Amino acid sequence: MVGNPYLGLELKHNSLRMNVSLDDNFGVGVNKVFGISDTPFYVYAGGHYVDRDKYSIALTPGVGVEINANPVGFYIDFGPSFYLDEMDFDWEARAGLRVYF
Repeated sequence: MVGNPYLGLELKHNSLRMNVSLDDNFGVGVNKVFGISDTPFYVYAGGHYVDRDKYSIALTPGVGVEINANPVGFYIDFGPSFYLDEMDFDWEARAGLRVYF
């Protein structure tokens, strides 16, 4: 996945997503995904920790869409992140390619 706040790898199992940063700064996140009926759209809620100069721990709700073309899929997420240590929020987005096996 690429985007803000980091780029890295994501693992999805059922409706739980876990991701880790592969860039210079450390970051990990976990989200629960809730599908919207039989559409490619979903909402998610979770949190992440990002080792940056300004932000650290955030709550991350958002919306997304996934286009599934087995054995691969493409997804885009968008939503605010509420950073608890700074009591601030930032709009964040990411896109990724998922391989199903």
